[in-house]
Amino acid sequence: MPAPIPIDDQILALHEAGVASRQIGQVVGGLHHSTICKRLKHLTPRKTTEIYKELKADVLAEKQRKLLMTSANLSAREQGWIAKAIRDLNEVERLERGQSTANVSQIDLSDRLREALKRSSIAKQGIEQSKQVIDIQGNDSKS
Repeated sequence: MPAPIPIDDQILALHEAGVASRQIGQVVGGLHHSTICKRLKHLTPRKTTEIYKELKADVLAEKQRKLLMTSANLSAREQGWIAKAIRDLNEVERLERGQSTANVSQIDLSDRLREALKRSSIAKQGIEQSKQVIDIQGNDSKS
């Protein structure tokens, strides 16, 4: 004798076939249509879930970018945690994109994080120096 089909699977199958919730309730054992509607709400994916599934790799990449940008003023220990989080997110993102993750473990992301932070601080210094030069030039032209 075949195993009975779980009630949620029955409800979902009937719903996907276009059967009204009142009729589904009668078919699966006299459940009230509001009960069927509540169950369907939890069984069927929402639009936002579908959008997330489509853009998951991009969401992961953006999260990595935000972590990198916020890690500039953290201690070395905290930067280590950020590097681990970025490494984990990067591996999941690569899987989402169908890319290999075999070589990811060979790359020391904490070194990459330090290098990126160094470049970031060099860029900030350059911006500050440019502002000082502009201020000096501005003051010279006023004289």
